[in-house]
Amino acid sequence: MVVRINFKKNFYLTLIVAFIGLLIAAGAITPFLLAKIEKANAELAERKKSSDILANKQGSFSAWQKEYRQIKPEADRINSGFLAPDNLLECIVAIEEIAKKTSGKYELKIIEEAKSDEKKKGAKQEAEGISFQVSFWGSFSGLVRFLSQLENMKYFNEVLTLQIQRLDQKIGEQPSGIEIAAVLNIKVFTKENGLQ
Repeated sequence: MVVRINFKKNFYLTLIVAFIGLLIAAGAITPFLLAKIEKANAELAERKKSSDILANKQGSFSAWQKEYRQIKPEADRINSGFLAPDNLLECIVAIEEIAKKTSGKYELKIIEEAKSDEKKKGAKQEAEGISFQVSFWGSFSGLVRFLSQLENMKYFNEVLTLQIQRLDQKIGEQPSGIEIAAVLNIKVFTKENGLQ
């Protein structure tokens, strides 16, 4: 029986030593495993944060795309109001047609092609366009009609200056119906100003 007790003691003693060895090994490995788990959790949290940021950006981008689709027809309509450089003749013809409807006499000249002026920092930037000078002789109501139709013209424009002079009605000096002489400087805005 002595052998059996020693065998049992040996067995239990070996089992206890193995268990203590396992506890020591587990105690040594546990901080390493915990550090790995914490690192993995931090990486996962960072990826989740990046994923959330990307999802927000995609949501914003989708909203911007939707808004762009809503305003694109309006932007296209606005862009069509700017004069393309190759449509200069069409614009001149349109201004002449407006002037003809007033039953007055007119003369149309291109003054200059106005460019953006950025000579000084902080200076107001001028919009690009083509400037015309229209000399008009006729009735005041004809001039008002001309200005009204010019305002409703297909192309965006601006009357820069308007000078009106009343003419004396002496018999034989002017044809009838010519009451005033007017000089208008008009700028028609060009395509460079359009919305992209």
